[in-house]
Amino acid sequence: MSKTIMITGLPGSGKTRLANSLGLPVVDDISRDIFKNLAQYRHCDVVITDPMAITASPYRVEKHLEKFLDQPVEFWVFENDYDQCVINSNARLRSEPSRTVDGLLRYLTKNFNQEWFVRADRILPVWR
Repeated sequence: MSKTIMITGLPGSGKTRLANSLGLPVVDDISRDIFKNLAQYRHCDVVITDPMAITASPYRVEKHLEKFLDQPVEFWVFENDYDQCVINSNARLRSEPSRTVDGLLRYLTKNFNQEWFVRADRILPVWR
């Protein structure tokens, strides 16, 4: 059976870095295109990253992804470590100056749905 891994966490937590290291196709930031880019991954292995998912109910996200992809979803969640994510995001700004995330980081930290830690298959430390 195919597997879907959904990785969520704050910007700068290491979602994309981890996803790219797994050797599976990656759909980065699905909230930008909702499910448009996922159609090709029905019944295929895929890693999905999305920072905005942490504000939603993980059970609702799971229901929609499993229904749409027709396969189970594993949830990997990065800890809510605002300070380290700011450090990581600022380091990334040196190579991607147009990608500022200060406001988004503050919003997501404040609105991080704690249900993710209950539902998560893996809870990960923020990348350092």
